[in-house]
Amino acid sequence: YEELGRKPEARAAFARVYEMDRSYKDIRNLLRESYELLTDDDLAEELNRMGKDEFTDLAVSIVSKLGYQMTSVGTVNDTDIKVNGKQEETGAKDRMALVYFNRGGEVDVGELAIRTFLIECEGTRIEYPIFFTTGGFSFEAQLKAKDHRLRLMPRREFCEIIRLTRSGL
Repeated sequence: YEELGRKPEARAAFARVYEMDRSYKDIRNLLRESYELLTDDDLAEELNRMGKDEFTDLAVSIVSKLGYQMTSVGTVNDTDIKVNGKQEETGAKDRMALVYFNRGGEVDVGELAIRTFLIECEGTRIEYPIFFTTGGFSFEAQLKAKDHRLRLMPRREFCEIIRLTRSGL
């Protein structure tokens, strides 16, 4: 597949081999390189095609990479996932986070979606809300987030954290 330029199929084949035998030749490096070479657009498209279970597994891995221990996972609809996490602090109360993963972003996430997410965070006493999207955020959404300590992660940052997560194979 790789020699034919069929990168998605090559990456899928590398992943299958890696799952079966992690010590096989240079499979770890081949898999890592195949993800590093993806453009943000290619990676976002891959996310949009993922099944719900695969996307959920990736979301949980990202939350872990961010330093949070997952406490619960919920699906919002066919495309979006929410992960609750906590970060244990020595001598202090745990830091609670709610991480929202939005995909299929043809249009920027708007102020209404951000306001709805923030209301949920306030109702559950979430101190560290994070919102990932494969698209972008409207100007109004960015202003609302800035006023409420909401960390926005548009396509570029989302893709970068995916690369970092996957490079830890």
